[in-house]
Amino acid sequence: MLSLCVICFFIQIASSNSNSGIQVNHSQRFSVSVSSMKNGWSLQMNVCSIKGCSQMFKYEDNSLTSSPKKQGLVLNIFNQNSGKSIFQKTFLLGKYWAYWSDLEWHIKRTAPGRIVAMTIAVTGAVGLRNASVTLNHLGSSFATHLTSFSQWNWVFIKGGRTIMESVVLGGRADNYAHGEHYLNFNAPSATSVVELQRWNYCQDYGAMGGLCDTYNPDPLPVSNPLSLTINPHALDNVPIIVTAGTRHQYLYHSITNLLKAPGVVRNNILLVLGDTSPAMVQLIELLDLKYTKLPMKSDVSTKKTFGIENIKLFNYYKHVFELVLKMFSNAPAVIFLDEDVEVSPDFFSYMSQTLWLLETDESLYCINGFSQLGLDGLAHNSARINRGEMQIEWGYAITLKFIKEVLELWKSNSKAQDTALYDFWIYRHASNGRECIFPEVSRTRHYGVGVNAVVDVVENVFLRMKLVTESQVPLQNVTRLQLSHWRPDIIQSIKNSETIRGNPCSPDFLPLSSTSPKRNSNTKIYSFFYRLDRNSDGYPDYVQYFLTMACFGTWSQSEQGHHDGITIISPRVNTLLYIIGVPFSSYSYLKPNNIPLWDIDTVDEKVFQFNAKRMAIINHANWVWPNITSTDDMIRILSS
Repeated sequence: MLSLCVICFFIQIASSNSNSGIQVNHSQRFSVSVSSMKNGWSLQMNVCSIKGCSQMFKYEDNSLTSSPKKQGLVLNIFNQNSGKSIFQKTFLLGKYWAYWSDLEWHIKRTAPGRIVAMTIAVTGAVGLRNASVTLNHLGSSFATHLTSFSQWNWVFIKGGRTIMESVVLGGRADNYAHGEHYLNFNAPSATSVVELQRWNYCQDYGAMGGLCDTYNPDPLPVSNPLSLTINPHALDNVPIIVTAGTRHQYLYHSITNLLKAPGVVRNNILLVLGDTSPAMVQLIELLDLKYTKLPMKSDVSTKKTFGIENIKLFNYYKHVFELVLKMFSNAPAVIFLDEDVEVSPDFFSYMSQTLWLLETDESLYCINGFSQLGLDGLAHNSARINRGEMQIEWGYAITLKFIKEVLELWKSNSKAQDTALYDFWIYRHASNGRECIFPEVSRTRHYGVGVNAVVDVVENVFLRMKLVTESQVPLQNVTRLQLSHWRPDIIQSIKNSETIRGNPCSPDFLPLSSTSPKRNSNTKIYSFFYRLDRNSDGYPDYVQYFLTMACFGTWSQSEQGHHDGITIISPRVNTLLYIIGVPFSSYSYLKPNNIPLWDIDTVDEKVFQFNAKRMAIINHANWVWPNITSTDDMIRILSS
């Protein structure tokens, strides 16, 4: 199956002499041949002056691929001034979950005027989903009509018009199209050294959002944000470490949000680069930020390589910790962020109000800006803060004392490296039963799709996370987060709660509110007791925990987020639900004698069949699912 699109169009380039400021107009022909095939894809391009152009070249099949990582929808972005390819990425849209959102993210951050070419390699329509609507609004005629195994090409001007679009919806056929388009483009003129550096950078790189938007560019430098009104000097000596690699599109989005957040101390920001690229370094220098690079190719002491993928990431973060300990040994704590983590405007205010707890409460080891339990519909109060067992996650703070503990464990190798995920390893082997502070509503959002992306979790969890959009939120009862206060408060809350019976998998499980909830009214507290056994390793029974939490629609991918067997969610405004695992929790004695313990093992077989069917779809979504291209299709399968 072959869908072939051949395009030839002219670009009138306005180049500028930086010394004289004189613009010289000259015309060039930019020609591109792009094909979508059942066994790969191909793209060839050529730029020459109009007078010097030869005949249109013939299509040649030179990009066959069998690798699953190269099968999907391929996005190519070209500089509208020079015709140079400035971005290419394959989105694995042969899979149903989440990759469509990453495609949308990059498309939305492609500057108006850019030349965009999209083509399907092998299969890339199954997971297009919501992104098809975005592409339709941008001018595609076929995006909302593609079948699961369509072969499709589309070349267009972002914010302008379609140059060429071709499709083969099914079967075996060739599709050939040819078109010409004439563009007039005036290159932006630079009025300062920074602006000149910006536009030179934008000549080479795409999907950079407002940085390269010639019509409405982001201001450079990023304007200074407001100072904190609560604990304004709490973060003065706290380093902000941003770990980064090669994904400069992600970094620009994350850094600009960070620099706009009230309370940021710009001089405290240090970017630590592992594997990197000239594009990343140029961007950091353009933004005038401090950075350092780690030698990721080999270990100087052992002469061994750092490994690949997660093993390499594990070793990278180990060396980041060593660097931080060496450079900031006197810091009270350190804030860590990744290149694909977006902070809320309230991030630094939240940190300034909670960071002191790490020094006063030895039962804590981290302050997380991310909330595993903060899914949309289960998190309402931006001022409410919780504590529980969890790993460091996407915008966190830890002390130098704890960093030393972790490094000692790594050096002594006293614990087996039973996972390649550094943050989960720290949780399992270094937390020693200590907990983390985390907000009900997240102060960070993890939006990137990378090597560790479990795409069904990305979509069903991370994309559902709320993010606080206001700033300088006064937090409630921060002092009561200390364990000496927290436990008595929990006990009293459960004693005063209304205990619920029934099946949490039922849609009418939670009692209806007699009145419409108001944000300034008193909080209604419910409690629910379910069977949760303790495994031999001391952790909760995973199956019991997963199935129960899945019924509530909250985080269920691991046992994290609970405090001593209690998971706290907010199913509606001014409502708290304490979900208490018995006999795992030390609070089990609070279960009233007349209330039966709900046991997942006693659930009707039909519920198990439904959950099994649901999980089968999730687990097999990494394979190509013909004709499953919408949420409605998923619902029909679940209901069959």
